[in-house]
Amino acid sequence: MFHKTLAQGFFIFSILAGVLAAYGWGLRSDIWLASTQWMQIAIYLLLLAVYIRISEADDIEELKTRIRKKMVVQRKPRPKTKKKSSKK
Repeated sequence: MFHKTLAQGFFIFSILAGVLAAYGWGLRSDIWLASTQWMQIAIYLLLLAVYIRISEADDIEELKTRIRKKMVVQRKPRPKTKKKSSKK
């Protein structure tokens, strides 16, 4: 759940950086950084958001396999031991 929120935040900041790049390019005025630098930040944030979403899917699959292995171990029948009969 945290991965999804984090990825969405980076995606929103990526869009904002893209808007700032377009604004700076259109008006030929820089806002803290040059337009090309804003584009680099937008691309970096977008790639980071995609990576986080991919790693979330990997984490979910890893958790599923761990749970399956744990369930298999718990379901394994124990070998029956022979009872010793005491004859006197």
